[in-house]
Amino acid sequence: MHYRRSCYNDNICPDRPRKKFTMNEQRRRTKSVSETDKLIGRLIRHQRNLRQMSQEGLSRRIGVTFQQLQKYENGSNRVSASRLFQISEILNVPVTVFFGPRAEETLSEYTQQEMREIRQFIDGFARLSAKDKGVVVSLVEGLADKKARRPRSGEESKQQATNGGLS
Repeated sequence: MHYRRSCYNDNICPDRPRKKFTMNEQRRRTKSVSETDKLIGRLIRHQRNLRQMSQEGLSRRIGVTFQQLQKYENGSNRVSASRLFQISEILNVPVTVFFGPRAEETLSEYTQQEMREIRQFIDGFARLSAKDKGVVVSLVEGLADKKARRPRSGEESKQQATNGGLS
C-alpha cells in the first residue's frame, strides 16, 4: 500500500499544481469594502461626534485600538455585526440608525455650524434652573408653532430679512 505524503510546497509535489494569481487577481479575491461599509463608518463618526466622544474614548469602550476605530470610520475596514451592535449600545442609538433609507440623510441633517450651536444651546440649557428650562421650552414650542401656522409670503420674507428675522 502506498501512502501519500501531504505536500506543503509546489516544488516538492508537482502533481498538485496551484494556480498562481497576479497581484490584481489576489486583490479582487479578498473581501473588499463596499459603499455600505463606508456609509456605516461615516455614520459611526457622525454619532460619536454628536456625543462629543473621542475616537480614543469609544475605541477603549469597544475594546479596539483607536487606529482600528479610525479604519472603521474611514471605511477601510468592515465593522462586524456584533461590533456594530456594541457601538450602537455605547452611543445609545438603535442599531437601525446605521441602516435603512434615512441613514444617509442623517449625515447631512445639520451643518458643522449648526452642530456647534446645538451643543452651545444644550450646554447652556443644562445650566438653567428647572423653572427657566420650562420657560425656554415654552418659548421654543411657541416659536415653532407660530412658524408652522403662518407660511411666509415673498413680501413678508423680505420684511423679516430687513428686521433681522424678528416679527
